Amino acid sequence: MADIDRKFKESDIKRIKDEAVKTGSIQHLADLPADLRKTFVTAMDISGEDHIRAQAAFQKNVDNSISKTINLPNNATKDDIKNSYILAWKLKCKSCTVYRDGSRNVQVLNIGTGENIARIDSLPGEVKAAKDIPMNLSVDQGKLSPRSRPEVLVGKTYKIKTGYGTLFVTINNDETGAPFEVFATIGKSGGFFQEQSEGICRLISLALRAGIKNEEIIKMLKGIRGPMPVMTEKGTVLSLPDAIAQVLEEHVMTNGHLKSDSTITGHLQSGVQTKVPELAMIAEESASAQSKKSVADFGFMPGCPDCGNALVMAEGCISCKSCGFSRCT
Repeated sequence: MADIDRKFKESDIKRIKDEAVKTGSIQHLADLPADLRKTFVTAMDISGEDHIRAQAAFQKNVDNSISKTINLPNNATKDDIKNSYILAWKLKCKSCTVYRDGSRNVQVLNIGTGENIARIDSLPGEVKAAKDIPMNLSVDQGKLSPRSRPEVLVGKTYKIKTGYGTLFVTINNDETGAPFEVFATIGKSGGFFQEQSEGICRLISLALRAGIKNEEIIKMLKGIRGPMPVMTEKGTVLSLPDAIAQVLEEHVMTNGHLKSDSTITGHLQSGVQTKVPELAMIAEESASAQSKKSVADFGFMPGCPDCGNALVMAEGCISCKSCGFSRCT
C-alpha cells in the first residue's frame, strides 16, 4: 500500500499542483480520493448559500457584525447576488459583502498564473498579462515631482476667524517670492479640525511645489461651504478650506501689489529674464481677474444646490442659468 501511495505521489503530484494553480480547485479531479477532495475545499468550491450560512452560524452568538466575504464565481448572475443578500437578511446577519470573481480588472486574489490579471496602469478595456509588464515600469512616468524644500524659507502668518475658532495660516515663499508651502493651526479646538487643516495644507504645499498655479488652487478651495459659516470684517468665511483659500489669495495679491520698481530691477540684475512688457501684462491680467468676481467672493457656494451647475450673480440676485434656481424667489 505504501508503494502504491508513493507511486501515486511521484507520478501525479505535479499534475495536481498545476491543475490547482490553473483552476483554483481540485474538486474536478475524479481520480483523487473523495475524502481528499473534501479536505481541500476552497472559497470558490463553496456555494454562496453555504458561505452565508457559515457566516450566520458565527453571527448568531456575536454582538458585532462578522466580516466575511461571500465569494461567488465569475458566472454568478444578478439573481444569485440578490438571493445572497436576501438570505443574509433572513438569517439575521448584521452585514454582508458579496464579491463576484473577475468583476474588477485588478483584484487581490486571482485564479491562475497571472495571464488574466490586468495591469494597474491600463486604460479601461486594455488588459495585458502580468508577465508582459516590464519590472522597471513606473506608473508615475510623466507625472510632476515636487521641488525639494530649502533649509530656510521666509513668509507671513495670517490670522482669520472661522466658525471653528481662530485660524492661523502661515505661507512661506520661495526665492522668487512665490508661495512655496502653507501651514495652518486652529485655535484651541484641535482634534478633527486640526487634522483637516493639516491635510488641506499638505496638499496645497504639494501642489505649489509641483508648479500648480496659485489661481487653480484658490479656485478649487474657495467657496466650499461648511456647517458653520461666520461673518468677518473681510466678508463671510464658509469653512476651513474657504478660509485657507482666502488667505492664500490675499497673500498672492498683496505680494503682487508690493512689488516696486526697485524689486523688479533687483530681479533683472540677479539674472531673472523678466521683461517690463511682461510685467505690465501680468498686472493687467491681475486687475482683470479682480474685476470678474464669482459668487464665491460674496460668500455663496458657486454650485447650484439643485443641478450642480455654476451659479451667477446678475441684477443683485444669485441664480442658475441651467435649471432656473434663484435665491430671490
